[in-house]
Amino acid sequence: LSCLVIELDGMRQSGTLLSSFSSSSSSSSTTTTTSSSDLLGGSHGVYVIGTTRDLSLLDPALVRPGRFDDCVYVGPPTSDERRILLIHGMEKAAPDKSEILSSKVLDEIVSKTNEWSRADVNGLCREAIMEAIRENDETPYLKPKHILNLLSATSKK
Repeated sequence: LSCLVIELDGMRQSGTLLSSFSSSSSSSSTTTTTSSSDLLGGSHGVYVIGTTRDLSLLDPALVRPGRFDDCVYVGPPTSDERRILLIHGMEKAAPDKSEILSSKVLDEIVSKTNEWSRADVNGLCREAIMEAIRENDETPYLKPKHILNLLSATSKK
């Protein structure tokens, strides 16, 4: 049993799989990708998995019926799930967890990260920890200001 995971977003960012992009390189890349996935998907014991953050931007030939057996949608985390992600992402870097995990601060962070993906929330936690380290590399201490400053600096809604 083998599995091939194709990250379609990485290919899309280079302009190769956007449906509105119509150069010969796009057509060639899409043809190559679909032919490869058809060939591998037809093999016994080989599963081809394609991932994307926005299915609507992919070339229709890539996602036509029969290309992939199933399409599974994993939406953004709910506010409760974001709360859990934030708690786990921050608790190890905050010796005084009461300040960073207070209901008021956590509620504010959760509301400002509405529609963020799990990766976005985890990235926010990692970057906040890096901010704390840059501020004091001897005894880094994650504080609400690290996260709130990042949130106010980002354009993500």
